[in-house]
Amino acid sequence: MTNPATPPPDDFLARLVALDEALADGGAVEDDPAADARWRESAAVLELLHRANPRRPAAAHPARVGRFVIEGVLGSGASGVVYAATDPSVGRRVAVKVLTQADAVSLARFRVEVAALAALNHPHVVQVFEVGEHEGRPFLVMELVPGGSLADHAPRADNPERYAARLVSQIARGVGAAHAAGILHRDLKPRNILVAPGGVPKVADFGLARRLDRADPLTVPGTSIGSPNYMSPEQAAGRVDEVGVASDVYGLGAVLFSLLTGRPPFVGVIGFDLLRQIVIDAPPRPNDLNRAVPPELEAICLRCLAKNPAGRYPSADALADDLDAFLSGTGVRALTPSARRGRQLVTWLLGLVVLAAVVWGVGRARPGVTPAVAPAPVAVRVGDVVGRHEGLYSLSLSPDGRRAASVAITVKGLVWDVADRRVVAELPRTDHSTPVAFFPDGDRLVGVFPTNRLGVWSVSQGRFVAERQLPENVNAVAVRADDELVAATDREGVTHLWRPSTGEARATRRAGLRYAGVGVVFRPGHDEIFTARQFSESLDVWTFGGDEVRVVPNVGATMPQHLTALPDGRAVVSNGRRLFVVSPTEPPRVRTLPVDDGVGVRSMAVTNEGRWVVCACQDGTTRVWDVESGAELARGATPGVRLVATTAAGTRGVIGYADGTICEFRLSGGN
Repeated sequence: MTNPATPPPDDFLARLVALDEALADGGAVEDDPAADARWRESAAVLELLHRANPRRPAAAHPARVGRFVIEGVLGSGASGVVYAATDPSVGRRVAVKVLTQADAVSLARFRVEVAALAALNHPHVVQVFEVGEHEGRPFLVMELVPGGSLADHAPRADNPERYAARLVSQIARGVGAAHAAGILHRDLKPRNILVAPGGVPKVADFGLARRLDRADPLTVPGTSIGSPNYMSPEQAAGRVDEVGVASDVYGLGAVLFSLLTGRPPFVGVIGFDLLRQIVIDAPPRPNDLNRAVPPELEAICLRCLAKNPAGRYPSADALADDLDAFLSGTGVRALTPSARRGRQLVTWLLGLVVLAAVVWGVGRARPGVTPAVAPAPVAVRVGDVVGRHEGLYSLSLSPDGRRAASVAITVKGLVWDVADRRVVAELPRTDHSTPVAFFPDGDRLVGVFPTNRLGVWSVSQGRFVAERQLPENVNAVAVRADDELVAATDREGVTHLWRPSTGEARATRRAGLRYAGVGVVFRPGHDEIFTARQFSESLDVWTFGGDEVRVVPNVGATMPQHLTALPDGRAVVSNGRRLFVVSPTEPPRVRTLPVDDGVGVRSMAVTNEGRWVVCACQDGTTRVWDVESGAELARGATPGVRLVATTAAGTRGVIGYADGTICEFRLSGGN
């Protein structure tokens, strides 16, 4: 048997560990043509992580902090380090947290944590013993919990679901005590819950806590605060004024979800796409991931994870009560028999309403709209497999539909010949997973390359033919066909305009707004650019002739995700739940296309001369809406679909699936 501590040289994990150490020491990934795709993509991700967050050499820990004798490091974070120590005055082992960051915000958060823990005395909250200062650094002395965190705690094998319910009930009692003392935790996750001998959970790390009875001066509105995989929708969207008791209830539900399924409710690379999932997408049902989860426990978990805070338990103690009711078999409030019957009745009635709406909508225009021909149903037909790109994240199509470009989460880009179903070029490594955009010739495309560099790449020449350095990460790019202008929007809210043929460039931003751009597109028929921004309900319109950005307010797409333009100069915006057609006139007009609850828009494109909007949907369907009538024309079953790209003029395109498969598709029927 091979000793796991000394894996063989060809072991994949051992090679990754060795590469990790080399990168930490300042090394780089060597280009090895003989390496397989799995190794090259894994190495690329590792190198990207080191570039984003370089590891600093670990400093030797002090022998003492005050009178406390330091034994070793228990853990560290962005602003502090926690040591295992001994208090020689009483012979007690303790945990000592020392603040290592001396900035005003870190000091203020440290004082909040001290005040929060000092106000609590509960068996399921870590106890604080004293506060002091050592060599100008404040420190906090707490009880030492030797069992590690819940993230490292293996569930009991006999009945892990009941064990999870019991643990979270106890954790909720501790959180309820914090709420009763006026303290909001805001960062509940398995890593912040310690497990004492005997399996007793204790809530720890109140570093992001705040008082319930006052505003938080340390958090700027629009800032996402907390741990991304476990934060509530209101935290992910930066709605600081909405963060309250219900946000901690959501965190408790996310912890319960992870104990039941082995993963948080939403997973993905930490960034805008993960935040979008948290705010927009419905969480998976725990029973779909673990068939042993009882319906009552699933109902409790999903009630905690409701998007609307009002739909969650009113308090942490109410959650604990329902978990205790589940454990005792007395019936839970999250799913009583009457509620179950009511939900079935509502579902049945909604089914009739939706069926009637589809039948009515297909043959009838929306009020006030008189299309030349009543919209007819459309069929979504998936064709040949173009290829597979593991980790597929974005998908683009050339204007003539002959080539597609895919970018993976590993920042590897490929160019495909759609008809021949083969790779015709591998792009240089992109800076992140931003989609690329084709020029009209289908040979050149523009993307974002290290570091913050816009580059125009020629497939036939295999090289960059134009480049421009930008100060910030770019989130979206676009090309205008008639004069080959390039538009880009970055994470600081700046919109850039660039003419690669001459090098001419300009930039502007809306006054007073620094929210990251999530979509950029040229407005057809105008010298204007549309830009959608994270956390903004408006649409920015920039006319090239000046620096002023006109704002189209209240387009309805809170936290917009997708943006495209119609040939007539209107914009289509999606927030992942709804589609909005925006006329940037004076006054502006906004029309909502009907999207059923729970469908979820993952990706969208305009096709058929701008008459249709086609969407890859969260529910595993590809759907088509008629822009003018609002009628849903098609609903094709495409399980696992994530991305869609089309040409504006035709009715063909490509779709991408969760497993990286890329397929042709076409829309038939209709007008």
